[in-house]
Amino acid sequence: MSEFGPPSWKVQAAERRPVPWRLVAFALGAALSGLQTLPSICWLPLALIWFGLNESAILFVVVMGAALAIAIAAEGGVKNTPPQYLRAAHNLGAGGWNLYRHVIFPAALPSILTGLRLGWSFAWRSLMAGELIYITLGLGQLLSMGRRSPSTRRKGRSGTMSCCSTRASPSA
Repeated sequence: MSEFGPPSWKVQAAERRPVPWRLVAFALGAALSGLQTLPSICWLPLALIWFGLNESAILFVVVMGAALAIAIAAEGGVKNTPPQYLRAAHNLGAGGWNLYRHVIFPAALPSILTGLRLGWSFAWRSLMAGELIYITLGLGQLLSMGRRSPSTRRKGRSGTMSCCSTRASPSA
């Protein structure tokens, strides 16, 4: 055991440990990125096989559309935690849960919030696409019915025109 620093066996274990985790992170990161590039509507046939034609299938499509974007952003935020923060926390005695709670999570929070914002937009897009397939009174079905019905089209156009004319009129 050396006079300063950790015992040599701890240093050797720390040097060997990241290699398999880097490989796992690389493989999972590539898989998550590949799955995230799929449009969320591509999950619908699998959801229909697993859950049948009901709201659970739509919920699965929405979650799969949003969860991957959130996971990738959270992983990027944790990976990009500045090493100075980690070294300072270790020097001050932080480790385990305290390290994550007081250092890594606050440093990754902007990326996590960005992922939540992206996930929200992907979830809305997935919801509208899923509701086009499943007949329910939702936003996607309402848009689909409005596209097919001439009377609704006319109402939509007149509503859009009145909204635009109201915006264009000079204020008194």
